[in-house]
Amino acid sequence: MNTILKITSGLTALLALMALGCARPESTQLTTPAAPAKAVEVKLAKPSRQNLVRIISQPAQVLPYEEAVIHAKVTGYVQQVFVDIGDKVKGPVLDANGSELKPGSKLIRLDVPELIEDLNHRKALEKLASDEVALKKNMEKVSQTHIESAQANMQEAKASILRTNANLERWKSENERIAKLVSGKVLDEQTGDETLNQFKSAQSLQEETAARVKQAKAKLDRAEAELEQSKSETLVAQSKLMVSKAETRKMEAMVRYTQINAPFDGIITQRKVDPGRLVHEDSANKGDALFTVAKMDPVRLFIEVPEQDSPLVHDGAEAKVTLQAFSGKEFSGKVTRTSWALNMASRTLRAEIDIPNKDLTIRPGMFANARILAILPECVVLPTTALVRSADGAFAFVVEDGKAKRVDVRLGRVEGDLAEVTGMRANPAETTWQEVPLTMEFIASGATTLAPGQAVMTAKPDLK
Repeated sequence: MNTILKITSGLTALLALMALGCARPESTQLTTPAAPAKAVEVKLAKPSRQNLVRIISQPAQVLPYEEAVIHAKVTGYVQQVFVDIGDKVKGPVLDANGSELKPGSKLIRLDVPELIEDLNHRKALEKLASDEVALKKNMEKVSQTHIESAQANMQEAKASILRTNANLERWKSENERIAKLVSGKVLDEQTGDETLNQFKSAQSLQEETAARVKQAKAKLDRAEAELEQSKSETLVAQSKLMVSKAETRKMEAMVRYTQINAPFDGIITQRKVDPGRLVHEDSANKGDALFTVAKMDPVRLFIEVPEQDSPLVHDGAEAKVTLQAFSGKEFSGKVTRTSWALNMASRTLRAEIDIPNKDLTIRPGMFANARILAILPECVVLPTTALVRSADGAFAFVVEDGKAKRVDVRLGRVEGDLAEVTGMRANPAETTWQEVPLTMEFIASGATTLAPGQAVMTAKPDLK
């Protein structure tokens, strides 16, 4: 019994001491100092100068490189159809000057007999005009012969008048001499009369010869006029021949339209005609087409570039194209041409990308996505992992005395995992932006989880 009382008293005393310990003032309690925060391991990166690549991704429309809708130029019945949809055709073979050496593949032939008869009629008229030209040229030759004959007569008449003039002068002087002798009774009057008659005869011959010269001159003038008329008639006949030849060539061209050939290498994608059908001349392309021919190598991809990216797209820019039909297979190409002007309705720039298609696997109408790689001007860039965006701007961290220090930065374009940095402010109190030194090191890992003044340590280099 005494033993139980002793144990009970001991427990009571122990509980009292414990109560006193719990009631000790706070100032007398023992405190444990807080452990210092552990430094965060970070990686550093320096800014660099390089070209950012702007990837402009848009849906693309796949179309043939060239496409021709074939219509009839003349009215006639379809005589024969040489191709069907899916057939490959060849275009014409041309020389260096663009002249046709060999026609393209035959597509269709029309039966137009009235054109053939009209062509024969034109050829007959051309032959008639050609014969008329030959006749006029022969008349020129005859007129030229007449001129030569008249010229010979003229020369002969001129020579005769020289002789008669000389003879007249001789008998004139002789008559004067004899007349003096007769008056002096040296010669009788009969001799004087005979000399006078000779003088008068010489005068008559001289007058006759002068008339012959005038006649020869008139014949020569007439022959020359006939030659000029013949030449004029020849020119008229030659003009008629030229007109006739032109009409013949025109009709030959119309006859050639009765057979239509492929305009270029391609594939027949549509056929809407059968033998025996009457097709009508359709120069305005308003009626039903006979065929559609599409050139498939290369193919054109049309992409509509938004206005904000339009200044970056130019001829020769690299492009990557993926087609859904090929499970995302990528094809390479280049921007071949642009519309230069933006569409007023959509405010987009149309760009064309040519893709080689030798095996003809890419087909018009396929769903495609195009990515144009626009190379931007060289600038100072940082990895996006080194940047933090906030409501009052962007900033990055540098290491100073083992702690993270905030540095405000001004950003330009952000492309992929790189961002253009156009300026920095080391202290918030600064009002001007400074150029970012390429030797400056920025924290490039975990920047979004850091706070200014937080202890950091740089990661050890990988020694692998």
